[in-house]
Amino acid sequence: MQERVTTTAVASALGNWSIGPGSVHRRLADAFRHAIDAGILADGALLPPERTLAPALAVSRSTLTAALAQLKDDQLLASRQGSGTRVVGPPPLTRAEEAATVLPGILGDFAGIDLAGAVPGDARGLPPLTVDLDDLLAASPATGYAPAGIPSLRDTIAAHWTEVAMPTERSQVLVTTGAHDAIALAFRALARRGETVLVDDPTYPGFVDLAAALGLTCLPVPRRDGVIDLAVLRDLILEHRPRLAFLQPTVHAPTGSITDDTTLRWLAEICDRAELTVVEDLVLHDVAHDGSAPAPLAARCTRATVLSVGSVSKLAWGGVRVGWLRGPEALVDRLVRARLPFDLGTSVPAQVVAREILANHADLRITRRAHLRERRDRAEELLREHCPAWRWISPAGGLSLWIDVGDANADAVMTRARRTGVVVAGGRSASVADGYGTHLRLCFDRPEPILVEGIRRLGVAAGG
Repeated sequence: MQERVTTTAVASALGNWSIGPGSVHRRLADAFRHAIDAGILADGALLPPERTLAPALAVSRSTLTAALAQLKDDQLLASRQGSGTRVVGPPPLTRAEEAATVLPGILGDFAGIDLAGAVPGDARGLPPLTVDLDDLLAASPATGYAPAGIPSLRDTIAAHWTEVAMPTERSQVLVTTGAHDAIALAFRALARRGETVLVDDPTYPGFVDLAAALGLTCLPVPRRDGVIDLAVLRDLILEHRPRLAFLQPTVHAPTGSITDDTTLRWLAEICDRAELTVVEDLVLHDVAHDGSAPAPLAARCTRATVLSVGSVSKLAWGGVRVGWLRGPEALVDRLVRARLPFDLGTSVPAQVVAREILANHADLRITRRAHLRERRDRAEELLREHCPAWRWISPAGGLSLWIDVGDANADAVMTRARRTGVVVAGGRSASVADGYGTHLRLCFDRPEPILVEGIRRLGVAAGG
């Protein structure tokens, strides 16, 4: 329980609030709100009695009462008879509100600094593209429809898989409109409503919403400092006998950890023994910062059925909405047929662009990794300066930092941050168990001025 704040401290926290448009009580309420959001008036702080605070602020008692009433309606203050008025801070975000913090930059409804979305935002790093009408006409059937993907892109993806993981034929590849579409297609086709699915936790935030929309029951497999807990996985399989799993076995989001080869061998053995069908998310596979990522589950499992999800968005640009599924031929054929009621195929021009990108895959990967290492190191330097109480494990891959804000309230930090014009994603948006309420995901793949100003504002929101 915090001690009562002095009238002098309150007046100082509010600053020169009386200047500006609007009624006096609204200006006063706005000044209180800003001080609470910024942490200057801390959660639990006991305000002075109104009879002494009003003259200290040079306002009438009725004006102060009206301002405080507005803040109580907004749940920023609370009063109890005989106990005075206390700061309670902003109310916790609902799960839907927290999940929505991932999307403002994608939806285009936020004009500030977006550090929430883990997608590259600049297409200028793409290789030169030479796509013309003849390319488009030659790439697809005369109708323009190719539900499994244009043959040349499927061949390119198959060749890429053969080079980096395992032999793959065109018939084992299905092109989708991005990785999220690939994951959605797989679970729409494979899972029944209410079915139990193993999911490493935290996970890709998009899967949390997708699972809810499909009515899936998720069994969280915890990650300890980014490492999947195999003992818990075994116990969950023995107890619940699930058929399906959604895992990120190589480069994990949002922690950025890379699973070591020994753990992956054990993971593949567990999946084989349970004869699971695994949808493995390899979207970050190409953005391991310091070298090649380990071989995926598809190259390790012998009895489990593995569908592998890939994409060009994290390697190149989020605007190239092309992803894919790689799996057994019969299952890919089934998924093509399951797709048709919802989607007749991915845009041919986008597929031709993706084919050009993958043709430059090796050079693009080297450039991208170097860029991400530099951005990661710079973001960590800025966080140590502006948010010294926060803790994280430096990621070995990916585009984000998974930050533990410690004793701070992550919901309150996000609310205050948005008021300063910056958004980050909350930890609960990446958890199928509604956990990680003390965590934030900060995406560091941003230009220098945006990263510097965004993290400076986060420091203000954190009270640093």
